[in-house]
Amino acid sequence: MALCSKIIEHDDTGRYLTINQIYTEPFPSAAASGKLRVEDNNGIVWILSYRVKSGGTRVFSGDWPRFVQNYKVKAGNTIVIGMNGTGSTDHKIEVM
Repeated sequence: MALCSKIIEHDDTGRYLTINQIYTEPFPSAAASGKLRVEDNNGIVWILSYRVKSGGTRVFSGDWPRFVQNYKVKAGNTIVIGMNGTGSTDHKIEVM
């Protein structure tokens, strides 16, 4: 189940991924801890730093630049973060 998705913009391929305001908190444990552990389709775990800005925009950093480099993420790709039914983390991340 997808908790959020975003069509990647050029600015998202650098140090940060931003997701505009979502009306409910999709990652309550990450909002409390500041970290979101996600697993990709290859079983690699990525630790994303997570914060919510005052306007409600969610910002991911941490391993994000390495993830972008590893998957050659570019503007126009879609990133989907959802629940992980199997694996070593609660969340999964995919590039579409």
